[in-house]
Amino acid sequence: MATFTSTLLPLRTLLPSLVLLSCLSAQDPGSVFRDHVWQPQPGPQKWERVTGADATHSGALAFLPNPVHTIAINDFVDAVACEVIIEKLTSHSGTRKPRMRVNGNGWIALPEPDTQFVPGTQGSGLPATEYLQMTYPVINLPLAQLQAGNNSFEFACEGAGGSAIGLTWPQWLHYGVNFRIYYKATKAGAPTGQILTPRDGDVVGDDPIFDIQALAASNSSIARVDLLGDYNDFDFAGDSSEQGWRQTYRYGSVGNNMGTLFAAPWRLQWQTKWLPTQHKYFRVAARIAASNGLTTMSPAIHLGMARSKSVHRYRAFNIARTWQSRASNYKTSNVTVTGDLTKASEARCTLATWNATSLNELRLNDLMLRGPFGRGYDVSHDSHAIDLSRLNAGWNTFSTFATTLDHGCEVLWPGIEVFVRYDIPETPGVFVPYSTSCNGSSALPVLSNLGTPLLNQSYTARLEGGPVNTPVILLNGFSKDLWSGFNLPFDWAPIGAPGCVLATSIEFTLGLATDAQGVATQLFTVPNRQDFVGGSLFAQYLILDPTANALGLTLSDAGRWLFGK
Repeated sequence: MATFTSTLLPLRTLLPSLVLLSCLSAQDPGSVFRDHVWQPQPGPQKWERVTGADATHSGALAFLPNPVHTIAINDFVDAVACEVIIEKLTSHSGTRKPRMRVNGNGWIALPEPDTQFVPGTQGSGLPATEYLQMTYPVINLPLAQLQAGNNSFEFACEGAGGSAIGLTWPQWLHYGVNFRIYYKATKAGAPTGQILTPRDGDVVGDDPIFDIQALAASNSSIARVDLLGDYNDFDFAGDSSEQGWRQTYRYGSVGNNMGTLFAAPWRLQWQTKWLPTQHKYFRVAARIAASNGLTTMSPAIHLGMARSKSVHRYRAFNIARTWQSRASNYKTSNVTVTGDLTKASEARCTLATWNATSLNELRLNDLMLRGPFGRGYDVSHDSHAIDLSRLNAGWNTFSTFATTLDHGCEVLWPGIEVFVRYDIPETPGVFVPYSTSCNGSSALPVLSNLGTPLLNQSYTARLEGGPVNTPVILLNGFSKDLWSGFNLPFDWAPIGAPGCVLATSIEFTLGLATDAQGVATQLFTVPNRQDFVGGSLFAQYLILDPTANALGLTLSDAGRWLFGK
């Protein structure tokens, strides 16, 4: 075990008094694709119905049979895969078995709610199909089902075995369909690019600025750059997933992401005022679209975050099934606020709705919060300020009320969430992986973390994928940018280790050995000292591997441990 016994601020003063006891779809970064988007014809209806053929409700029969559409897809040169992304609204609660087929082939099921998440612990019981959602399901379509030129597609669903109105009038809506064709990375005409700043492994603060390099191929130009992140925030995609790129689609166009640019310079300031505190590292990548229709996802960078104020996200629970307020009924959900509201500076709620213009009241704790908002017969994502005096420490109830006898206001999953800003600096303890590993003789060595780098707690720097029963050295340092006059990262290809990159300074080392599974671990304990908060320690494994390359050494990826309290 290694125990820190002195300050990390400034970190370079730590070394003389540091006591160390040694013991043994999708849209992946680098992908290239072309989107082929179908959307309903412009008009008062912004979407299209999909009705179950077994519907018995008299109102449903006018919408049968479901239409068959065509979409042109012509470029299959270097194509390797196809995804179909559907902009899907649940619409009628209790509808089952949404599905799609292309060119008359067999029906392909669209993903239905995963009961671990919907209702999970947030809803008010099964069935999962009774929670209203705007989601963006993806299906993998075999390329063999497509042809150069026009392709037909259609949708269906069922009422049999369903519930609520979906039993007699099964229906869902879609705003558009995107056939995304993926190509080899060497696809001619594809744009290229990367995020220049921040750098992989950095810790960012309030409203960070991202500089992006976006390069078009000849006879093309950059049309759009979307900055995408995989981080903790409101579930705009409506599926309860806490992983994956945060984004929605509107007729194939990206929305609810970190930001979008349409012209150079490709510099974007990410507005993070209401972003929840990130208690683990997050990824960011740039989606670079060229005028020739090809899009490339840049390599992802890994970041930590520490800001001047902390933001707590309080999620909804007891979310009502079939949340449609009409005919003078109320629908509700709850939120428990656990923070110290005496230190709060602002609060707001965020929700997704459909047809919220029909709403009479949105209430918080049985008092009017606001009247109609959003879009008529359409999806809207909105946030509303909350007077802190209206917010309870502990239990809170949101409700909606509408008198209309027409289609009411639907509140979509994940219900109504509360975000509170506190006058307290963020001090998360976060591990941030960065850099890349180089291939060893048997596997790719990977650095990972166990535990949390908080004051008076322990964490473990773990190596996997090393040669078995082999000496390794854990390199530890206080910088990822500079060491002994050398800029980092430092490429080891010129000294006989291609693909190996030194990504940390080396202030001290620990000699270890892998076990019979190629694993090595080093435990550290962070002292209970306030001057450690906000400091970082960097580390990377150096591995003896005589047959891997001419140098006989390989390197794992690197990691940054940001100390919090």
